[in-house]
Amino acid sequence: NNERIYRFAVKVKLMFDDGHLKKSTSMHLVDLIDHILAKSVKLLKKAEKELDKNNILSLCNSVDRLRFEVVELCGPYMQEKNKEKLDALFRYYGSAKFIEFVLRDKKAETEKNAIL
Repeated sequence: NNERIYRFAVKVKLMFDDGHLKKSTSMHLVDLIDHILAKSVKLLKKAEKELDKNNILSLCNSVDRLRFEVVELCGPYMQEKNKEKLDALFRYYGSAKFIEFVLRDKKAETEKNAIL
């Protein structure tokens, strides 16, 4: 999945370079990304017993909103199969199952510490 994320990042950069995307039409995403990052760090700093299902679902909803915005913005300049892959990538990383894994599973401890 890291390779897929990298490929999409390159494609988005090329969309900017080609003039398909403009900063003025994508700057609203910065606030949403900041919001998601702040929520994520807040949850990562909580002890497992303090984690609230509603906070996790709120983070999932924010990632889903970002997914919708990014796919809407980039979708017209992507092949359908790539748009579906981008959508799936957001759905995977923004799912309650994945977020719960990162927050609760000891196997994700190294990743958690790297983020914090």
